[in-house]
Amino acid sequence: MGKSPAFPWEQSLVIRMVTGTFALALAAFFTASAISFILARGELKQAVLERLESVSQIKTNQVEHWLAERRQHLQFVAQLEEVQAYAARAVLSGDALGGIKSVRSHLSAFFSTMIKNYPDYQEIFLLRPEGGRVVASSNPASMNQFQVSFKYFRRGLEAFYLQPVYPSPVTLRPTMTMALPLYAEDGELVGVLAAHLNLARIDALLDQRTESGLYESTYLVDEFNMLVSGEG
Repeated sequence: MGKSPAFPWEQSLVIRMVTGTFALALAAFFTASAISFILARGELKQAVLERLESVSQIKTNQVEHWLAERRQHLQFVAQLEEVQAYAARAVLSGDALGGIKSVRSHLSAFFSTMIKNYPDYQEIFLLRPEGGRVVASSNPASMNQFQVSFKYFRRGLEAFYLQPVYPSPVTLRPTMTMALPLYAEDGELVGVLAAHLNLARIDALLDQRTESGLYESTYLVDEFNMLVSGEG
Protein backbone atom coordinates (compact mmCIF):
# COMPACT_ATOMS: atom_id res chain seq x y z
CA MET A 1 0.00 0.00 0.00
CA GLY A 2 1.19 3.50 -0.81
CA LYS A 3 2.27 5.87 1.82
CA SER A 4 -0.44 8.35 2.74
CA PRO A 5 0.43 12.02 3.11
CA ALA A 6 1.29 12.95 6.68
CA PHE A 7 -1.22 15.78 6.51
CA PRO A 8 -4.43 15.99 4.41
CA TRP A 9 -3.51 19.42 3.13
CA GLU A 10 -0.42 17.95 1.40
CA GLN A 11 -2.62 15.98 -1.06
CA SER A 12 -4.74 19.07 -1.72
CA LEU A 13 -1.58 21.04 -2.43
CA VAL A 14 -0.38 18.46 -4.95
CA ILE A 15 -3.74 18.44 -6.72
CA ARG A 16 -3.75 22.22 -6.85
CA MET A 17 -0.23 22.31 -8.24
CA VAL A 18 -1.06 19.75 -10.94
CA THR A 19 -4.29 21.51 -11.82
CA GLY A 20 -2.58 24.90 -11.95
CA THR A 21 0.25 23.59 -14.13
CA PHE A 22 -2.21 21.93 -16.52
CA ALA A 23 -4.27 25.10 -16.73
CA LEU A 24 -1.18 27.17 -17.52
CA ALA A 25 -0.10 24.67 -20.18
CA LEU A 26 -3.59 24.65 -21.68
CA ALA A 27 -3.71 28.46 -21.71
CA ALA A 28 -0.29 28.61 -23.34
CA PHE A 29 -1.42 26.09 -25.97
CA PHE A 30 -4.53 28.05 -26.87
CA THR A 31 -2.60 31.32 -26.88
CA ALA A 32 0.02 29.87 -29.22
CA SER A 33 -2.72 28.39 -31.42
CA ALA A 34 -4.53 31.74 -31.58
CA ILE A 35 -1.33 33.58 -32.47
CA SER A 36 -0.51 30.99 -35.14
CA PHE A 37 -4.01 31.29 -36.58
CA ILE A 38 -3.83 35.08 -36.69
CA LEU A 39 -0.41 35.00 -38.32
CA ALA A 40 -1.50 32.35 -40.82
CA ARG A 41 -4.63 34.31 -41.65
CA GLY A 42 -2.57 37.46 -42.18
CA GLU A 43 -0.12 35.61 -44.44
CA LEU A 44 -2.99 34.06 -46.40
CA LYS A 45 -4.65 37.45 -46.81
CA GLN A 46 -1.39 38.97 -48.02
CA ALA A 47 -0.85 36.08 -50.46
CA VAL A 48 -4.37 36.54 -51.86
CA LEU A 49 -3.87 40.29 -52.26
CA GLU A 50 -0.54 39.76 -54.02
CA ARG A 51 -2.18 37.19 -56.28
CA LEU A 52 -5.02 39.54 -57.18
CA GLU A 53 -2.60 42.40 -57.81
CA SER A 54 -0.53 40.18 -60.08
CA VAL A 55 -3.59 39.08 -62.06
CA SER A 56 -4.81 42.68 -62.30
CA GLN A 57 -1.45 43.78 -63.71
CA ILE A 58 -1.46 40.96 -66.26
CA LYS A 59 -4.96 41.90 -67.43
CA THR A 60 -4.05 45.60 -67.53
CA ASN A 61 -1.05 44.84 -69.73
CA GLN A 62 -3.21 42.76 -72.07
CA VAL A 63 -5.79 45.53 -72.45
CA GLU A 64 -3.10 48.19 -72.96
CA HIS A 65 -1.46 46.03 -75.63
CA TRP A 66 -4.81 45.57 -77.37
CA LEU A 67 -5.45 49.32 -77.32
CA ALA A 68 -1.96 50.02 -78.68
CA GLU A 69 -2.63 47.65 -81.59
CA ARG A 70 -5.93 49.36 -82.35
CA ARG A 71 -4.20 52.74 -82.32
CA GLN A 72 -1.50 51.59 -84.73
CA HIS A 73 -4.11 50.12 -87.05
CA LEU A 74 -6.27 53.26 -87.08
CA GLN A 75 -3.18 55.37 -87.78
CA PHE A 76 -2.32 53.03 -90.63
CA VAL A 77 -5.81 53.47 -92.11
CA ALA A 78 -5.45 57.26 -91.88
CA GLN A 79 -2.30 57.05 -93.99
CA LEU A 80 -3.83 55.07 -96.83
CA GLU A 81 -3.85 57.14 -100.01
CA GLU A 82 -7.29 55.88 -100.99
CA VAL A 83 -8.76 56.93 -97.65
CA GLN A 84 -7.08 60.33 -97.80
CA ALA A 85 -8.28 60.96 -101.37
CA TYR A 86 -11.89 59.91 -100.77
CA ALA A 87 -12.00 61.73 -97.41
CA ALA A 88 -10.88 64.98 -99.06
CA ARG A 89 -13.74 64.70 -101.53
CA ALA A 90 -16.30 63.48 -99.00
CA VAL A 91 -16.01 66.54 -96.74
CA LEU A 92 -16.95 68.94 -99.53
CA SER A 93 -20.38 70.42 -98.92
CA GLY A 94 -23.37 70.94 -101.18
CA ASP A 95 -22.95 70.18 -104.86
CA ALA A 96 -19.37 71.43 -105.05
CA LEU A 97 -18.42 68.06 -106.43
CA GLY A 98 -20.57 65.89 -108.66
CA GLY A 99 -21.26 62.45 -107.27
CA ILE A 100 -20.39 63.41 -103.68
CA LYS A 101 -22.97 60.95 -102.37
CA SER A 102 -21.24 58.22 -104.32
CA VAL A 103 -17.90 59.21 -102.79
CA ARG A 104 -19.30 59.10 -99.26
CA SER A 105 -21.02 55.79 -99.96
CA HIS A 106 -17.75 54.35 -101.23
CA LEU A 107 -15.90 55.47 -98.11
CA SER A 108 -18.68 54.16 -95.88
CA ALA A 109 -18.54 50.80 -97.67
CA PHE A 110 -14.78 50.71 -97.07
CA PHE A 111 -15.35 51.30 -93.35
CA SER A 112 -18.02 48.59 -93.28
CA THR A 113 -15.57 46.11 -94.81
CA MET A 114 -13.09 47.02 -92.10
CA ILE A 115 -15.67 46.25 -89.41
CA LYS A 116 -16.23 42.79 -90.91
CA ASN A 117 -12.50 42.08 -91.09
CA TYR A 118 -11.64 43.66 -87.75
CA PRO A 119 -14.36 42.95 -85.16
CA ASP A 120 -12.36 44.90 -82.57
CA TYR A 121 -14.19 47.96 -83.92
CA GLN A 122 -17.83 48.75 -83.28
CA GLU A 123 -18.00 51.59 -85.79
CA ILE A 124 -15.57 53.59 -87.95
CA PHE A 125 -16.55 57.02 -89.23
CA LEU A 126 -15.30 60.33 -90.65
CA LEU A 127 -16.24 63.73 -89.24
CA ARG A 128 -16.04 67.08 -90.96
CA PRO A 129 -13.54 69.40 -89.24
CA GLU A 130 -16.17 72.17 -89.20
CA GLY A 131 -19.24 71.25 -87.22
CA GLY A 132 -18.32 67.62 -86.59
CA ARG A 133 -20.90 66.17 -88.97
CA VAL A 134 -20.56 62.49 -89.88
CA VAL A 135 -19.98 62.29 -93.65
CA ALA A 136 -19.04 58.59 -93.86
CA SER A 137 -19.62 55.71 -91.49
CA SER A 138 -19.81 51.94 -91.25
CA ASN A 139 -23.13 52.51 -89.47
CA PRO A 140 -25.70 54.15 -91.81
CA ALA A 141 -27.70 55.38 -88.80
CA SER A 142 -24.84 57.69 -87.84
CA MET A 143 -24.76 59.56 -91.15
CA ASN A 144 -25.21 63.34 -90.95
CA GLN A 145 -25.23 63.37 -87.15
CA PHE A 146 -23.36 66.25 -85.50
CA GLN A 147 -20.83 65.25 -82.87
CA VAL A 148 -19.10 68.56 -82.29
CA SER A 149 -19.76 68.34 -78.54
CA PHE A 150 -17.90 65.06 -78.14
CA LYS A 151 -14.49 65.30 -76.53
CA TYR A 152 -12.93 62.82 -78.95
CA PHE A 153 -13.89 65.10 -81.86
CA ARG A 154 -12.40 68.23 -80.32
CA ARG A 155 -9.20 66.49 -79.23
CA GLY A 156 -9.02 64.45 -82.43
CA LEU A 157 -8.68 67.61 -84.49
CA GLU A 158 -5.19 68.10 -83.07
CA ALA A 159 -3.74 64.66 -82.34
CA PHE A 160 -4.58 61.07 -81.54
CA TYR A 161 -6.93 60.81 -78.61
CA LEU A 162 -8.48 57.90 -76.76
CA GLN A 163 -11.62 58.83 -74.86
CA PRO A 164 -11.99 56.45 -71.90
CA VAL A 165 -15.23 54.60 -71.29
CA TYR A 166 -18.21 56.95 -71.25
CA PRO A 167 -21.98 56.51 -71.62
CA SER A 168 -22.90 57.24 -75.23
CA PRO A 169 -25.85 59.67 -75.44
CA VAL A 170 -26.77 58.01 -78.74
CA THR A 171 -26.76 54.31 -77.80
CA LEU A 172 -26.94 54.76 -74.00
CA ARG A 173 -24.27 52.07 -73.73
CA PRO A 174 -20.67 52.18 -72.43
CA THR A 175 -18.39 53.37 -75.24
CA MET A 176 -14.68 53.88 -75.80
CA THR A 177 -13.60 55.94 -78.80
CA MET A 178 -10.34 56.57 -80.65
CA ALA A 179 -9.93 59.61 -82.89
CA LEU A 180 -7.16 61.30 -84.86
CA PRO A 181 -6.80 64.04 -87.47
CA LEU A 182 -7.02 62.90 -91.09
CA TYR A 183 -4.93 64.81 -93.63
CA ALA A 184 -5.02 64.88 -97.42
CA GLU A 185 -1.90 64.05 -99.40
CA ASP A 186 -0.97 67.73 -99.49
CA GLY A 187 -1.13 67.94 -95.68
CA GLU A 188 -4.45 69.76 -95.41
CA LEU A 189 -6.73 68.72 -92.56
CA VAL A 190 -9.83 67.13 -94.07
CA GLY A 191 -11.52 65.64 -91.05
CA VAL A 192 -11.37 63.48 -87.94
CA LEU A 193 -11.18 59.72 -88.35
CA ALA A 194 -12.80 58.02 -85.37
CA ALA A 195 -13.65 54.52 -84.23
CA HIS A 196 -15.87 53.21 -81.47
CA LEU A 197 -14.18 50.15 -79.99
CA ASN A 198 -15.93 46.85 -79.42
CA LEU A 199 -15.87 46.50 -75.63
CA ALA A 200 -16.92 42.85 -75.92
CA ARG A 201 -13.36 42.19 -77.09
CA ILE A 202 -12.05 43.63 -73.82
CA ASP A 203 -14.52 41.45 -71.93
CA ALA A 204 -13.04 38.43 -73.72
CA LEU A 205 -9.51 39.45 -72.72
CA LEU A 206 -10.50 39.87 -69.08
CA ASP A 207 -12.30 36.52 -69.14
CA GLN A 208 -9.22 34.56 -70.21
CA ARG A 209 -7.45 32.40 -67.67
CA THR A 210 -3.92 33.22 -66.61
CA GLU A 211 -0.90 30.93 -67.10
CA SER A 212 -1.43 29.45 -63.62
CA GLY A 213 -4.59 27.78 -64.90
CA LEU A 214 -6.61 29.37 -62.12
CA TYR A 215 -9.66 31.45 -62.90
CA GLU A 216 -9.98 34.92 -61.45
CA SER A 217 -12.90 37.20 -62.26
CA THR A 218 -11.63 40.52 -63.62
CA TYR A 219 -13.84 43.43 -64.55
CA LEU A 220 -13.44 46.76 -66.32
CA VAL A 221 -14.67 49.80 -64.39
CA ASP A 222 -14.95 53.45 -65.36
CA GLU A 223 -13.59 56.50 -63.51
CA PHE A 224 -16.51 56.28 -61.08
CA ASN A 225 -15.76 52.58 -60.33
CA MET A 226 -18.93 51.56 -62.13
CA LEU A 227 -18.88 48.16 -63.84
CA VAL A 228 -18.39 48.36 -67.59
CA SER A 229 -19.37 45.61 -69.98
CA GLY A 230 -19.46 45.27 -73.74
CA GLU A 231 -22.93 43.77 -73.35
CA GLY A 232 -24.27 47.11 -72.10
